Amino acid sequence: MRIQRDIAMNITIDQLVWPALELSTAFFGKDYSAHRLSQVDNVLIMGYKRLVVDLYWDPVDADWQLCPFSIGHNATATTSTTTGDVALPNGYICALKFKFSNLLETVNDYLVSTEVSRSPFKTDLIFLVLNLHDLSTNVTATTTRTDSNLGQIIRQSITPNTELLPRIYTPSNLTADRINISASFYAHGREPYFPIIKQSAAQVSWPQWLYLIQERVQLMVGYGTIVSSDNSTFRLTMYDNNTIFSSDSVGGLMNATGTACVNDGSWAFVDDDQKPFTYEDALHLTECGYSPYFTQSNYSDPFTVYSAVDSGHLADNVLSTIWSWDVNEPAGSEVLRCAAIKKSNGRWEANDCANQFRAACRRADNPSAWVLTKNTLTYDRALSACPENYIFDVPRVPRQNTILRNLMAAENVTEEKVWINLNLAYNLNACWVIGRYGSCWWSSGSGEEYLGLIRTSIVGGVIVLILVGFFTWVKCARLWRNRNSKSRKAMVKAMLARREYVTVPA
Repeated sequence: MRIQRDIAMNITIDQLVWPALELSTAFFGKDYSAHRLSQVDNVLIMGYKRLVVDLYWDPVDADWQLCPFSIGHNATATTSTTTGDVALPNGYICALKFKFSNLLETVNDYLVSTEVSRSPFKTDLIFLVLNLHDLSTNVTATTTRTDSNLGQIIRQSITPNTELLPRIYTPSNLTADRINISASFYAHGREPYFPIIKQSAAQVSWPQWLYLIQERVQLMVGYGTIVSSDNSTFRLTMYDNNTIFSSDSVGGLMNATGTACVNDGSWAFVDDDQKPFTYEDALHLTECGYSPYFTQSNYSDPFTVYSAVDSGHLADNVLSTIWSWDVNEPAGSEVLRCAAIKKSNGRWEANDCANQFRAACRRADNPSAWVLTKNTLTYDRALSACPENYIFDVPRVPRQNTILRNLMAAENVTEEKVWINLNLAYNLNACWVIGRYGSCWWSSGSGEEYLGLIRTSIVGGVIVLILVGFFTWVKCARLWRNRNSKSRKAMVKAMLARREYVTVPA
């Protein structure tokens, strides 16, 4: 999935596919035990990018928790002496002292392990969507309401990165960046891939993925559903709202419905609340430009093999959001260095650059308008073969890939494959780039420092080992010489002691 991330680096984040998972129904169920809560990072490792979290305000503790019961004040609760978990009504099990801050610490550990300076291949954005509930049972007009402190909890739990920059991108950051997008989102040559209306750009623009990564951002938090203020004992503060995006922006976009392929949908999600997605269902949504939102606890079918680690087969769902490379591609070969899209399934395959295929050309001012060259040609010839006002390109988002696949079928292309502008860089085997002289963001320019840091550390370590070995050898050689010198002196002294000297009187 890294290639999908890298080729879309100049796409605004609202246009990308972010596989989502509802934790309460798909992951926890009724098990909020300490063991289960400690496994939340597994879903991030699986590839889910957006986690929907149900939070419950306990007015007695004045804190947020994931368990849907007031644990310390439930008369029927039974605490386990071995695990510290609490058995609650309706079969629920909850960890006694696990709060929202503990979940954020788990998320923070994952962010630290995947930040650019440590693991640029895995670096990406993570979204948390918070559905807010209240455990109060008797709320009146005169009930005293307490500040929620959500903003403080989030900012205190998510640590700065190695450069002491915040990992979280907030509504305040977005407001400041939108004032002059030419100096923020589109500075340093970061031109928007999708056309924008200049007059209203400041009101509608979202940042490009690469802009946030270069700013060392890894996390965005938004509100989902919020209990009515008439039925709650907490109140959201200005600080909360400056930290968490509103329900009608990032968070509230989980309610998109319909399955018709979108043209330029922003934050387009479709859930499987009524029926669990099959692989084909979720793949179809992805290819149409939607992000699948998984809410069910079990995605097994008669052909799946039971897994004790992932009994609901949640990891399999993420595979449906892979729309680019075909199975077992790209092939690890020095010869197969150029990519082509296949007519049969729209997936990509690595090929010999000398092969003869038609080329995919995109209209320069319209990401949805594609044509094919009339003649077949090599990859290098394809770089300059497109008609006027068209450029040789590669689909950056799945709906472009679908448009191109449909075009191949409509034009009745006789060849099975068509060139797309993607090839393997000669200096890095893991780097597939656009154009012959393209580069991966993590390997050159702004990204050189990241891999350079790793290379420098390795070289520095080798130099230190060599120096330590050299000084150890010098010291050992000196000790060896001293020991031999002492041995020779002792031998000479012994020989002299055994000899008899005859002296001549003066």
